[in-house]
Amino acid sequence: MDLENKQIYKGLPWLLALALFGLFVFFLWDELDRQEQQWQRQLSLQQSTLQASLLTNQTDLTQQAMLLAQLIAEDKSVVKLIREAYPAHDAEGGSGGSLTSMRLRSQLNLLLQPYWRRMAAAGVHQLN
Repeated sequence: MDLENKQIYKGLPWLLALALFGLFVFFLWDELDRQEQQWQRQLSLQQSTLQASLLTNQTDLTQQAMLLAQLIAEDKSVVKLIREAYPAHDAEGGSGGSLTSMRLRSQLNLLLQPYWRRMAAAGVHQLN
């Protein structure tokens, strides 16, 4: 064999190793891309599931609040107290600190407690 051919044989393993390295880098890059796409699909699926759950919960709570409002509106004693409280509250300037307002507020609170207990049991934390 010539000396010229031996030089090629010395560099050939390095060239093959570099080509093999490039091939494995390509495979790893492709797998990383596939995993990223799968991760994005899973995230979008979880997001849509959570969004649907949130919408369902909001709808349920809204319906419960509407039913509570209808029940309270049908209670004549609550409506009567609210009608009495409005002029008293207006007459004192809207501060709510007069004895009449405090008395009406405590009576209204007593009347609304049974409704509130049912709503608290259903998961409602506060009414605004």
